[in-house]
Amino acid sequence: MHANKLLLLIALAVLGANAYVPPTEIRIGQLFSNLSTGVDAMLGNAKDMGTTAKLAVEKLNADNFIPGVTFTLVQADIKAYQPDLSVYGTLDFIQNHNIHCLVGPQQIAPTRVTAGISGALKVPQLGFATDDEMASRALYPTYYRMQPSSTYNYLNVLRLMAYLHFDRIAIIDSNTALYPSSFFAEAARLNITIVAYVTITPVGATYPTMPTIIETLKNSRARAVNTLLSGGDEHYVLTCGSVDDGQSQTILMAVLLAFNLLLVVVAAVLAYRTRKVNYSYRESRFIGYAVYNILFCSVVFLALILSLENGSSISFALKQLVTWLMVTFTLAVLLVPKVWMVLKYTPEQQSELFESKERKHGYSGSNNKHSSQDQQSSKVTGVQGTVGSPVMSRHSTTHDNSVTIEMTKKSSDKSSEDSSPAQS
Repeated sequence: MHANKLLLLIALAVLGANAYVPPTEIRIGQLFSNLSTGVDAMLGNAKDMGTTAKLAVEKLNADNFIPGVTFTLVQADIKAYQPDLSVYGTLDFIQNHNIHCLVGPQQIAPTRVTAGISGALKVPQLGFATDDEMASRALYPTYYRMQPSSTYNYLNVLRLMAYLHFDRIAIIDSNTALYPSSFFAEAARLNITIVAYVTITPVGATYPTMPTIIETLKNSRARAVNTLLSGGDEHYVLTCGSVDDGQSQTILMAVLLAFNLLLVVVAAVLAYRTRKVNYSYRESRFIGYAVYNILFCSVVFLALILSLENGSSISFALKQLVTWLMVTFTLAVLLVPKVWMVLKYTPEQQSELFESKERKHGYSGSNNKHSSQDQQSSKVTGVQGTVGSPVMSRHSTTHDNSVTIEMTKKSSDKSSEDSSPAQS
């Protein structure tokens, strides 16, 4: 309410200095960019601003602010984004409604049109355009700006971002007024990186696609966390990843790396201790693969991230995080059952469980191993038993030796019997 009063008072001052004032009525024209499809209509700004201005005028008349003078507010939609209708609507509005001064519109593009016409007709105009060009008295002699220049607005936005520790920003701008070179110089001085700059035409006409543009920027370049509006030109400034956000990610990555290193040490020790066990050796190989993956990811991805720019390193950092999580999950699947077994069972029970598992999974392999060992020992024994004779088994050699001893004994007994009658 007070802002609209101030606006009307300034309009009166400008009106008294530049135009003839009827003694009983002051007609103030309020211009809107587009009430049907523009930004004002979609956001509801037009209705709110129009209602506020009407209430302000009613308050001035009720307070009898200027004795004997009545304020009249006339509102019009000048179809700002259609140049031919915009020119015709402004001329018709000023001449046919006997307008003494103009207020608005809200955007730079339609303001250029209306300010040129009001300057030619010597009608004072108060507006909200922040373009530096609108301050030129040679081009717009009757236009008075209610807000500071865009240059100062942009620099203030950058300083605000630096104060909030935003270090990467993406900008969506209309091509009605490009950012001045001082904006980029100040961004570089404050160590703020502009990762994307998108220009659209015009802002009001493409407003329905703005969420799509924002989503595209979020997915391709940076994670948008805030949106700021700068002045009447509706520059959409998206502030992206901040220093604080990066610190929290660094802490998370450090904790995850420390946990992974601990798992790597445990896995390496476990793989070494079970390297000679038939069943567990297969498991130790999986552990070795996981250790190799995490070391490979740590070295290669870290080198890639350090060698790339900030804008491109974001996707690689996400890939690194996903890879570490996958390796961590693999190591956890392999180690959690073992830790659970250590905590739940005694060493004797662990040995029994391990032997039962060994018999279950390695029975056929054990039989084959024992049979092969028997065959090898039989060959060696047969070779050592008889030199120059065919290879015989250990059992056959023992049997032949016993038969030879028995036959020798019988022959000696017989010879003793034969010698006894002869002696007698």
